[in-house]
Formats: sequence, C-alpha cells, structure tokens
Amino acid sequence: MTDQNEISVLRRKAGVGRDPSDGAGMSAAKAFRLAISKASEVELGLAARVLSFKEAQVSQAQLLEALNGDALLVMLEGPEESKGIAVFDMQVLSALIEVQTLGLVIRAEAKPRPPTRTDSAMCEAMLDRVLQGFEGHLADSSSAGWATGFRFQKQIGSLRLMGLALADVPYRLFHLQLDLSDGAKQGVLQIALPAQGVSHKPAGAAGDDGWAQAMENTVNDSHVAISAVLHRVQKTLTDVQALQVGDEIVLPKSSISAVSIEGSDGCIVGVARLGQKNGFRALRMTGDAPGPQLPPMADLVGDMPAADVPALDFPAPDMPDPMSGEGLEPLPDLMAMPVEMDAMGAQAGAAPMADFPDLPMMPMEGASVEGNDEISMATPMAAMPLDIEIA
Repeated sequence: MTDQNEISVLRRKAGVGRDPSDGAGMSAAKAFRLAISKASEVELGLAARVLSFKEAQVSQAQLLEALNGDALLVMLEGPEESKGIAVFDMQVLSALIEVQTLGLVIRAEAKPRPPTRTDSAMCEAMLDRVLQGFEGHLADSSSAGWATGFRFQKQIGSLRLMGLALADVPYRLFHLQLDLSDGAKQGVLQIALPAQGVSHKPAGAAGDDGWAQAMENTVNDSHVAISAVLHRVQKTLTDVQALQVGDEIVLPKSSISAVSIEGSDGCIVGVARLGQKNGFRALRMTGDAPGPQLPPMADLVGDMPAADVPALDFPAPDMPDPMSGEGLEPLPDLMAMPVEMDAMGAQAGAAPMADFPDLPMMPMEGASVEGNDEISMATPMAAMPLDIEIA
C-alpha cells in the first residue's frame, strides 16, 4: 500500500460518525445542540445535552400522527403568519418545572398528568432562547429562510385544535432526545417548522427601503393598550360611595353587541360584540370607529372670532328741547277729569270692588326673621351626576 492510499484510508476512518455538513458549515443538528445547551444554562442554570437527533420532512397529516397528544403542545408564531410546533414530553416538562420551583431536577421518572397553562408559561423563556440561538447559528447558511423568526405563541389543548390551526404545507420535524441534569431525567423535545419558510432580506439591502421597512416593523411590533367599554352609567357621588359587593348595575341588552373599543386617549377605534371562545370571554370586531361628531353649537359660537363691524354714524333727528317746553302742547288737568268708576261698574253688572286685606309675612326656611340679616345656607344642594365606566 502506498503512502497516498494510507492517507485516504485514515481520512475516511476519521470522518466516520461526523455530521456531513460540519466541515462545510452549520447544520440543523449542530445548531440545535449548541442552542439547547446554552439556553438551558443561561435561562435555568440546567445542564442539558442532545443525545440523539432526527430530522424528517412530513406532511401535515403525518406531522399530527407523529406528535404525542398527551405532551405539552405549543404553537409557534413565525413571519407572515406562518405557524410551527414545539412539543415537550412529560419528562422534559417536569425537569424544566422542577429546576425552576425546587432548584434541582429530581432523579425519578415523572408521572403522567395533563399539562397546564402555568407549565407553558414557565417553558416560554427557555423555548424562545432555543429558537433564537437556533436561528442565530443558521443565519449565514441556506437554512436561514425557514429557520428564522419563530417564537412562542400559546398553548394548544389538543391535536385536533392543532390540526385546525396549522396550514396544509410540508414541515420539517426535528426529534431531539435530551439528557437533563446529568441523567436525572431523559425526555423528548419535538419541533416542527414549515419546510419552505419565508425569505428574509437583510436590512439596508434595498437602500432607503430597508431602513423604512425596519422602521415599519419596529412600529408595528410596539404594544398599544386598548380598553373594551361595555356601558357607561351616571351615578351621584352618594350612590357611588354606597356601592357594595353584590350590588347590581343594570345594563341594556344592546350593550352586548355595541362594545366600544377605546385607546388610552379615549378615542374610539372600533366596535365589537361580546361573546366567548373556548370557554373564555372574547370580542368579535363588528365595525370601525364612528365618524367624527360635530361639537355643540355653543362651542362653535364661542370659538368664532368677533366680527369687526364698523360703527355707523346716523344724524340725530331735530327734536325740541323737553326742558324748555317749546313746541309741546299743554296737558289737561288730570285732577279735574270726572271719574265714573261706579257708573262703569254698574253698567257692567259687577259688584263694587272692596279693599284687599294685608298679607302676613311668611318666614323663609333657614332664614333668621328677628333682626338678623344673614341667611342660613342649610338648604340642600342638588346632586351632581358622575360618570361610571364599566369595562
């Protein structure tokens, strides 16, 4: 055997068991190994490593058949409304819960139990860190198109609901056998992502359009607080202070179908109908915000500037001076005029008018009558209505 043949044999022996893409670049298997080890250490202080890795491309029906319906099912949200799946079996789930509640992983097999929303909330940070590290390791590879942008969205209660939420497209299913806390527990983590994915253009690749797109994405990802106002009623301050647990406030039936969606500044952004979904109260948007309303007439008049009308100069009429008496006819002597009231009354058939009696003075309520000029303010004031918002 020549030296060249010996070198070729040694190279083939050294390559046995290695990932075929290790030398050329990062693979999905290596990216998951690095991401899980780092995420568990940083987020939980837990030693975790991948014992075995399997990857398969499956249809939606095949994917649902390969998943464990008794495990914790988590929906992943990706770019352009694409969906993925993460499945924690009971051993992996118990290890993550135990290390966060007890500070260690119990060296015993976990008993089966239904997963809860608390379980999914306690796994969210770990899962997001794994997905972030996974896409980071594949950012410079050809796999970046399908591996980028997926994060925790919510827990799904059953495989049936999972099938309704998933699009009927091919998926990449990753099966990872994990060792947790140096053999304290071993379990399976399954992650499924759309096989095709969504292509991503780096920011700035299209000149100013890249900056504008990045700015738009940042604004669209910002959180906005909105309130759902079911009804508003007016109560006096006395009624509000008298409210107790168990008191009822009657709401009109129309308020259920006309829930006002308002922003933090009080602006109405839409109208919704109150209902329920999966046992929880929910709102269905039924319309946009109503058009702008005109302000009251008093406000319009108050805001209008005063018109600048020029003063008109009319000539004064030629009137005689009343103090001089010139040009005025003398008035007759009123005392000398005959008074025939009795005759007038007799002709009309009316009885002679008698003098009215003096009316007694009525004292004012709360006022002092005997020489006191001050008036008491004991009269009750009118109640002031208050607005109560039921949201």
